[in-house]
Amino acid sequence: MSHRLRPCLLALLALTLVGSFARGQAYPCTTSGGTNCRALIPDQGPPPVPLDSVINVVASGACATLPTSRVSLDVAVRHDWRPEVGIQLTSPGAVTATLKSAAPASGINYPEEDYAQFHLAPSLVGATAAGAWTLSLTDLDNSGYGALDDWTLYLICGPIPSVTIVASDPVAVENPLSTGTFTVTRSVVTAEALDVPLLLTGTAGAGDYQVLPAIATIPANQASVQLVVTPIPDALTEVSETVIATVDASGLYAVGAPSAATVTIYDQPLQEIPALGHAGLAALAALLAAGGAWLLRSRQG
Repeated sequence: MSHRLRPCLLALLALTLVGSFARGQAYPCTTSGGTNCRALIPDQGPPPVPLDSVINVVASGACATLPTSRVSLDVAVRHDWRPEVGIQLTSPGAVTATLKSAAPASGINYPEEDYAQFHLAPSLVGATAAGAWTLSLTDLDNSGYGALDDWTLYLICGPIPSVTIVASDPVAVENPLSTGTFTVTRSVVTAEALDVPLLLTGTAGAGDYQVLPAIATIPANQASVQLVVTPIPDALTEVSETVIATVDASGLYAVGAPSAATVTIYDQPLQEIPALGHAGLAALAALLAAGGAWLLRSRQG
């Protein structure tokens, strides 16, 4: 492929990606008045001298008044030894995110091969959009040739969502089988899906319920997603067990309250059910409707 065609193809790719995945307002370096959009990456010093490429963003729309709620970029690089290249992005407020750490040569050669990398920069969420965004490329070793072909910055601006979790159905039962449900909700709905890492704890073990995903993905244009806790029936008589899901921190959202929720898995046929509160009443009604013989025990305190 001719390197002369590379910037045009990257700009076309950027427009296509923005339309398909709503990555945000695109600022391709070569068409946004950037500097060093196509340049050689200096070999190792010492110390290593980075190639700095700068895009001066003239903010418009939401980005003119609101902070960034998502920052990402595409970088097109040529290098014989790919791992040697380190990539950093610095916001107008002088906050730097390391997107790819440089590493010594791996012994894998990629002769004169172009490659593009997409990066999210969660640590730059909340930055002011207007001003100089600096891409820094560092060549860790002095073996091989490297060059930047072009890069595109994507910005989405607006309120930063908060994420909460509740047990919308806090009771699950082994027999007759009844599932419990967690609901993960974001405060701001956007045209992009949001990945929410979860920490799963509790007294229930891996064999007590079907595996839940470690990441809850809230679909595009939706406020919430549900995760179903499905017990795995067995022949053992057990006390009630808990599944606790906690929202983990991320640079793409703030952790709201409540940040943790509990689903309780009950056994059969004798079962301790909380006598007070919505959860206990809902569980009792479900069990009586199923025709089972159940023991209701009150808890004090």
